[in-house]
Amino acid sequence: DTRVDTAAIEMIAGDERFHVKLLQPVAQLGQSSAWPLAIDARGELQRWIVRARAFDLLRDWHVAGAYRFHAEVASSTSSVELRGAQLDVEPLQVAGGGLNVNEPSASLSLAGQYLHEQRRMLIQRSELTMTTLGVQASELIVGIPVGKPTELAGNLSYRGDVGRLQQWITEPNAAPTWRASGELAGQARLKQV
Repeated sequence: DTRVDTAAIEMIAGDERFHVKLLQPVAQLGQSSAWPLAIDARGELQRWIVRARAFDLLRDWHVAGAYRFHAEVASSTSSVELRGAQLDVEPLQVAGGGLNVNEPSASLSLAGQYLHEQRRMLIQRSELTMTTLGVQASELIVGIPVGKPTELAGNLSYRGDVGRLQQWITEPNAAPTWRASGELAGQARLKQV
């Protein structure tokens, strides 16, 4: 019998901080053991883009902003339960793929579960909040099972400032040829058939 009472990992690289801590003892190591963890990180988003480029990802993207991340998870060989996660970025700048996002702040919170064998994610609740756009999702299911159709279902509600959304798709140093204004709001029920 092997028991883990406490464990922590901390990495510091300049202003980047990453800390993982075991929240409660794991009574017995094994395939059915769940590891309850707290994860905290902070730093600059642009450093992650540089790291992604090493794998030939996001090559033509610019992302910037200071971030803080906190999550509590229970991870096992069968699933990852995300009991709660919060990502805050100030300011958020994203440029690439025809987008030009420049927000004073952005916040994303979510809770859910990923089942490894089924390759299925259930997000019980999620909320993205920015000055320009707000999106809430509940009961969101994304499944990519082997040999079966992709599964997508859930509830969405959204609101946005149309003029600021237009700025997201306008070249940064160019004046738009037309201007939009107003507010966009709605709800959707997603279900793949």
